[in-house]
Amino acid sequence: MKTFFTLILSLIISYTAIAQANLVGVRNSALADTMEIIEWQAGDTVITSSVNVPADAYLFGSSLFNSFSGNYYLNTITAGQNSLLSYQTTENDWTVLSYPLMSNITEIDMSTGRIYTLNVVDEQILVNQYEIKDGSDSLIGTISEPGIIGLVVDAIGFNSNDGILYYAGPDGSGEYQLFAMNVRENPFAWTKTPITYNAIYYYLNGLNFDNSNNRLFALHNELDSNGVFDKRKLIELNLTNGAVTDIASLEAFPYYQGGSSCFDQFSSHYMFIGIDTLFQASLVMVNTSDSLVTQGWIPDGISEIACDNSLFSQLTYQQTSVKKPLIAPSAIFPNPAADRVNILINEKGFPGGDYFITETTGKTVLSGQISGSNLTLNISSLKPGIYHLLLRGTGGITETQKIIVN
Repeated sequence: MKTFFTLILSLIISYTAIAQANLVGVRNSALADTMEIIEWQAGDTVITSSVNVPADAYLFGSSLFNSFSGNYYLNTITAGQNSLLSYQTTENDWTVLSYPLMSNITEIDMSTGRIYTLNVVDEQILVNQYEIKDGSDSLIGTISEPGIIGLVVDAIGFNSNDGILYYAGPDGSGEYQLFAMNVRENPFAWTKTPITYNAIYYYLNGLNFDNSNNRLFALHNELDSNGVFDKRKLIELNLTNGAVTDIASLEAFPYYQGGSSCFDQFSSHYMFIGIDTLFQASLVMVNTSDSLVTQGWIPDGISEIACDNSLFSQLTYQQTSVKKPLIAPSAIFPNPAADRVNILINEKGFPGGDYFITETTGKTVLSGQISGSNLTLNISSLKPGIYHLLLRGTGGITETQKIIVN
């Protein structure tokens, strides 16, 4: 059922529009011993939220976004201690947690909120799982790789549909491989596939998995024989045979900010902070369906950006995979509709709260408060198409419905 829902969702997404994803990142603050968490929308030039958090520094490439809960995570140094900063984007609130194993080779499962970290010890790749709900950490598997001495930073992506963690980097013999680790398998299972590409000197990083279309993307950074940057591309890695397909040329950006890549699951845009030949930084957005490259605004000094894919997680995973109280769904009529839509809300599930109507790109077009069991919305300003209604109750219950506008 989950696979079918994902397929339907991918068919109705408009791939031609520039991504309107909500983004979050961090930058230095004017206040001592603090950093500033910033939120904004790709394609816009307005900061929607700015909160100072306690941190002296952060680990490059360690940012994660928990689409399951709407939390932004960052490995920080606070009062001389390594810690996990957790910032709640809905409430604009933060907490500091203890997670000493988090590194810049870490990924998150957007369907469960579990964090996975890779480390190398004694020629073995250790795969650890961190359960954010209770703070428990466990070693779930090891990969014996004689000769390996380390891992490539920011070269890890997660397939939340199937529970597969991908890592692209040299194995113990120095050959580039695509490691695929099934972290939900018991016992732990993994494979490695040679990555086939005709360049001699290159490295891959910025891995991001498209959970709508089951595609894995990465930045391909090619060097000349002297180890100097030569060209950069966005490429797709074939999950079966390791073949590389060029998606878009990025030679206009000879520099980029490491650890800044992210992926909008609704619009299939790969994004990163690119720096052009004039040393101007911008948000580079690549539409992976047609290879169109566009540039957008970024806040000054921002880094460690992540994409808020909470709505995608809500629609794709949580309403099918998470057990919730048995509450009758709300009724929507008429549906399809042209001017107004009526919503009969089940009061037991939603004694109060708010609602959001979003386009299939994830952009919110209408929102407001839930204060009773009957809600009438004026949708005459909406263009014909398919929209998603998210009802969020004060008691923690959420419900999603589809609205068709004629």
